[in-house]
Amino acid sequence: MEPKTVEKRIWDAPSLQQFGQPRVEQVIAALYANQQDLAREKAEAMHREIKWIQDVFLVWIASFTAFIRERHHQTDIDQLWQTTVARQPFNTRISSPANITDSEQLQSIGASVRDYVESIEGVTTPEPASFNGSLLGQLRQQALQQLIAAIDRDDNQQAITLAEQVHQQMIWVHDLLMLWCTAIISFIGEQHGDKTVEQVWEQAVLNVPARATVVPEHEGDKGIPESMAVGTRGHGEVFTIEEKADAFELVIESCGSGGRLIQAHLYDGPDALYTLKGPSWLTQGQTDFPVYCAHCVFLDKFAPKDESGKAQLNFIASDKPGYGPCRARAYKRGC
Repeated sequence: MEPKTVEKRIWDAPSLQQFGQPRVEQVIAALYANQQDLAREKAEAMHREIKWIQDVFLVWIASFTAFIRERHHQTDIDQLWQTTVARQPFNTRISSPANITDSEQLQSIGASVRDYVESIEGVTTPEPASFNGSLLGQLRQQALQQLIAAIDRDDNQQAITLAEQVHQQMIWVHDLLMLWCTAIISFIGEQHGDKTVEQVWEQAVLNVPARATVVPEHEGDKGIPESMAVGTRGHGEVFTIEEKADAFELVIESCGSGGRLIQAHLYDGPDALYTLKGPSWLTQGQTDFPVYCAHCVFLDKFAPKDESGKAQLNFIASDKPGYGPCRARAYKRGC
């Protein structure tokens, strides 16, 4: 059967490309064009997306840690943090930001995350807002304030430098939290197996508060690309969005999170991260499926459904995770 063609496009191809452009590049482009209001708007959007991704990791870490506390010992959690710090040099795309330079401050970041996790223990739906006053929250807010101040005084060169620093800090913190999150769920897998990992991952995904950046209902199908992109840019990954007859498809060519763990060979060797044995629905029929990547598969399980019961969002993992494109398809209404 021939694929359906798009009879009437909602977006032209050049416009769709803008959704995959990193926020930092959008900020810099606006500054070069002397569009200060647009630069400020994009800077604030970058901050919201950074916060969202960090909040998600924090809720996952809290969920996994709660499970371990019930069955194991606090020293296991502390040891997992030390393992994470030791693995952090895998990050070859960015060096440690200037404001996170020494091991003492790194340990302070770990302590602030642990304090946050303990503060929400037993909460059914953790609220990351309380974390904003921590060291990481302060660093994030300080960086934004400095960037906005430079934009407002028309110091474009300084604003460009600060925008790049904000992006670097975001990537570094993203990777630190991602590593710790994956180390903890790997520990659970090694101790309890695939079925328990599935149950713990499901609860962690359900614990994430509804995103405040969801596209308004009145934007309809036109708002789908931004809704897909807003939760993806914070990983610092390369992606495109394509329009089909019945859907928009987000194609992640170079995954900025789970894919990089694979390419760094952190699933190999004696201290390897956990892989789900599979095949199962959680591995999309694959064997030895990277445990971090499994959270994407829950997009299928918890996707909103239309009146006929059809899921409006579908995730298709690469048959070679980390080395081939993964896809997420969001269907147009009535399709």
